[in-house]
Amino acid sequence: MPPADDKRLCKGPLKDLLDDTFDQALRDVMQAWDIPGVSIALVREADGGSEELVRCYGLCNRVDPVTEDTTFAIASNSKLFTALAVGRALQSNGYNYDTRVRDILPEFGLQDELASRECTVADTLSHRTGLPGYHAIWTEDFNEMPFLERLKLLPPTLSFRSKFQYCNPAYEVAPMIVERLTSMPFTEYVSRELLEPFGMGDTSHKSSNATALGYVPKLTPDGVRVGEGWDVRVALDRTGTMSGCAGMISSARDMVKWLKALPSIPEYNLTIVPRVVSSPNFLPSSSFYDPRSTYGLGVHQSTYRGTPIYEHTGEAAGFRGSAVRRFPTLGVGLAVMCNSNEGVEVTGWVEMVLLDKLLGLEPSDWKRKFDETRGQRHAPRIKDYPSIPGNPDLTPPSSIFGTWASPGLLTVTLGPSNFLPTRPECVQLPWLPWLYGSTRPVLTCIEQGKLAGCQEWVSSQDGVVRYGDPFKAELAKGGLELRIYGWSVQSPEVPERDCPIILRKVGE
Repeated sequence: MPPADDKRLCKGPLKDLLDDTFDQALRDVMQAWDIPGVSIALVREADGGSEELVRCYGLCNRVDPVTEDTTFAIASNSKLFTALAVGRALQSNGYNYDTRVRDILPEFGLQDELASRECTVADTLSHRTGLPGYHAIWTEDFNEMPFLERLKLLPPTLSFRSKFQYCNPAYEVAPMIVERLTSMPFTEYVSRELLEPFGMGDTSHKSSNATALGYVPKLTPDGVRVGEGWDVRVALDRTGTMSGCAGMISSARDMVKWLKALPSIPEYNLTIVPRVVSSPNFLPSSSFYDPRSTYGLGVHQSTYRGTPIYEHTGEAAGFRGSAVRRFPTLGVGLAVMCNSNEGVEVTGWVEMVLLDKLLGLEPSDWKRKFDETRGQRHAPRIKDYPSIPGNPDLTPPSSIFGTWASPGLLTVTLGPSNFLPTRPECVQLPWLPWLYGSTRPVLTCIEQGKLAGCQEWVSSQDGVVRYGDPFKAELAKGGLELRIYGWSVQSPEVPERDCPIILRKVGE
């Protein structure tokens, strides 16, 4: 795409960007994509001072409207707070982002010995450890094993520093470094150094009565059934240890303060320096950006028509849609938050509509374009949603019954009741469904030693039984291993077949 013409840049007041036409278009998008509420914070810095604007749309729960004080789970937008906090603690103690983790935490280690010795703080913050997402790690009994002991047991799916591979567990190293260097709880240090100085009283690592109710639209093999979803409440703090990667909430009022503050924070200029090329199409708007995006320390770097973008997005159960972006050459900051699992594209829609206006470009049909990317996002998930009949001539071998474990990751107990003649039809479940109700795996015998499975989830909100998060499994090495495919959350470049979670029978 050709770069924008500087002579056409929009210099008018921000309220002209979010006019009646924009408001109606956004409401249409919210209705079509089943999004109850949206909150937008917009700031622009200029020589004469700053201009700020907050707009709120829809409902924060079933009754009350979203306001500038409504808080939303911002999920992975917590990562920049973490990167800035650990950067400050490092520099205050004579270290920097390129300090090796073992120089501060001698007990730190990874399964790969080279990575154990050489891994720096920056490696953990730029997703270069070689570890995949491993979402199965985040359970309420997480703290039964010391975190650093868990980390040593997790197998990598890429070699150390070879590629970008998004990894939430690696972000939990930074809070431990902060606590070791400052002798303060990490959340208190973040509050003291980054929240209190800018008056961000709505932002914290704990939800409150002002926090919106999350919503999970019903995504089936046929697509989203608008209006047939269910509610979830923020529960990430129940693991006790997601403060570094995803645990924060915030409001539009506070996001205005944050967007204005970022350029003045000394460590911020270090976090926006690219460290690694990020995965293709990692962000909602990636397919519309100029080629090649990079990642620094809790910040993506991209460009659109030559205009730099510093950004991060966040996704939590019922809140799969928050984004904090700065367009430094335009002096503009934008934060968008919503309370729906289908909010991924709405953050991109708001961004692209406003960018086109700011750059003086002709309007584009961003609703149609994001409808297409939304369909592309759904396709690989819903292809496995239809029910799968089992082989009526097969029964589960008795050797599969018992407790299986992958050290550091998870433990699964299987009995006859976990096996069904047909693997049920699946729907979209909240991320980490066990935090929002009770779960158990159910499996169906397809071929000798091969199984189709999913999670059976009973929501704590409404008590309804649902099935989702489909996976494949197989017995290997003469029944000594149970391999689960679909739980590693690896980089798109890594074939699922190459990185199963391997469980072994406890006591054998």
